[in-house]
Amino acid sequence: MNALVERPVDLVIIDEFLENSDCVSIFDRVQSLSPGITCIMLAVQPKSDLAREMWAKGAYDIVAKPFDKDILLASVGRALERFHLRERLAAVESASTQKPARPAPLRMPYGEPSVTQRHEMLDSLRKFLKAVTNVSEPDRLYSLVLDAVVEMFMINKAALLLCCEETQQMGMKAAVGLDPVGLDGYGMAPWAGVVSWLRKYDQILNLDDPDVQMHSEEMLAIRKELDLLQARMCVPLVVRGRLIGVLCIGKKVTGKQLSEAELEFLYLLSQQVAAIIENAKRHRAVFVQKERFEGILQGVTSGLMATDSEGCLIVFNNAAEQILGLKASDVVGQSIQRAGSIFADVVFRTLREGKSFCRHEVVDPATRAFLGISTSLLTDPGGKPIGAVVLFTDLSTVTRRSVGDTDEMWERCALSLAHGIKNPLVAIRTFTQLFPESYADEKFREEFSGIAIKEIDKLDTVVEQLLKFSQPLEVKSSPEDIHSLLEEEIDQIAERANAQNVTLQKNFEVANGRTPFDRSLLKEALAHIFNNALEAMPSGGTLTVSTRATHYPDSQLELQDNGVPPGAVTEISIADTGTGIAPEDIPNLFRPFHTSKVKGMGLGLSISRRIIRGHSGEIMISSDKSGGTLVKIILPQGAT
Repeated sequence: MNALVERPVDLVIIDEFLENSDCVSIFDRVQSLSPGITCIMLAVQPKSDLAREMWAKGAYDIVAKPFDKDILLASVGRALERFHLRERLAAVESASTQKPARPAPLRMPYGEPSVTQRHEMLDSLRKFLKAVTNVSEPDRLYSLVLDAVVEMFMINKAALLLCCEETQQMGMKAAVGLDPVGLDGYGMAPWAGVVSWLRKYDQILNLDDPDVQMHSEEMLAIRKELDLLQARMCVPLVVRGRLIGVLCIGKKVTGKQLSEAELEFLYLLSQQVAAIIENAKRHRAVFVQKERFEGILQGVTSGLMATDSEGCLIVFNNAAEQILGLKASDVVGQSIQRAGSIFADVVFRTLREGKSFCRHEVVDPATRAFLGISTSLLTDPGGKPIGAVVLFTDLSTVTRRSVGDTDEMWERCALSLAHGIKNPLVAIRTFTQLFPESYADEKFREEFSGIAIKEIDKLDTVVEQLLKFSQPLEVKSSPEDIHSLLEEEIDQIAERANAQNVTLQKNFEVANGRTPFDRSLLKEALAHIFNNALEAMPSGGTLTVSTRATHYPDSQLELQDNGVPPGAVTEISIADTGTGIAPEDIPNLFRPFHTSKVKGMGLGLSISRRIIRGHSGEIMISSDKSGGTLVKIILPQGAT
């Protein structure tokens, strides 16, 4: 108690078991010495009568004993954040230029406000929004919003309901002064009538409004729901005409009703709160996508580094850590020289001279590892260098192939990787640079959110294809009807084919027995093939999928020592009437990273052939530049 008299205290923690006193009396004394101080109670039973009494008196949180240290620290952190928000709100409302010793709660003027008071209310709103706008963690944001509403309007109880995008049900996300015991036993949200009314009328639902027909059947049901929520009114949270949540408000501690001015201000506040909550959700979605991309990137088995235009490391994956014996936390943000002089040399030459290295073989002086290094320059749309990508592998564990073929593959790999990463990074970088000055523009925020997620998905696809190409193939075959898989894939592309005016035709013959295959892998192989066929017919055409049962060896199949076992086989033919393939490109179709398209990594057909050969099968492609393309897939009908 002496500490409260001698110096300001932000927070007190009271145990329910105190020697020679009880916690309620202690809390009353604390409140008398320091009105509005934040209190956390430690209790064995958080729902006991004593705990409920502390809730009613204004305790911020009840932490169950024995408590986990992290849980208590989290509660303390939220409580202090609430306290500092109250300080900011109090500073906004204070008419004096001198700081008060203890911040008083912000109150809205009672009755009809003057012009000056209206300006002060709007200024309060602006300062409040500034205080919570940068809070991106949803749970913290919800708690801060409710605390501010309670302080502003002198409300005894408040709750925040938000709509779940998956279930489209309103769930309670935060509450202040609300006894949760009254809601126990409800399997689903018991406020469907309130939500339906708000969607119908799009206005504040106020039980104190004399125009509300309280005795109608609809309102009697709604009143029961509001009693359960211990609320007198509900304020809709609307974003672009869509109800995303409900702010439930209890009585004023003075017993008076909210004035017209307070109701107007509350509705204005609710609109801004709805926008902040929606932006926080989008920010969270982008963050989750970013974490997903980083997780996939860390799974790449080759070392991968990226730098900015000054040679400062911005990406350093797990494989790079293992190969070089360095920690990403020690080198990210530092010069590429931290990774070694070998890497510094090739990266700075790439940045300054625009020279790309293709499987540049060196011995790392630090680890004595024999490395193959490839680099590529990243540029913005104007051709200005913005960074470099470095891909490297420990060649001491790799069987050497033909030097010419390997060098060419690494060059294609580096170019494809740079192409696949550069465009998304440029888009994200451009919008990130504009973000601080354009954040207030709602249209910009929507555009930024959509583009950022789309570009991260592109990076996700690039890394996922690299992973599938580099990791060992594990085929788990089981006898199934091949036609069911083909039907499924045709259904998948039906909508896209219809949009492109492409006719889908099927010609299935009964196969000699069921065909063993790994459904998920073969599905992926077919998806690449169907995608190529549709891309070849942007202005319409016909895609024909047929099957037949035959035997190998068969002169019609034109297979030459490819590992297909003799016996019954299933032949799948996929024919399109698209643009066809130039004769000079046919030999390169299955080469990794070879592509003639503007988009893509050039791994689709390589992955498809790898999967099909993993089934002891084969794939062949023939094409006429003026007559479309035919893809044949051979799968043995015996055990693989």
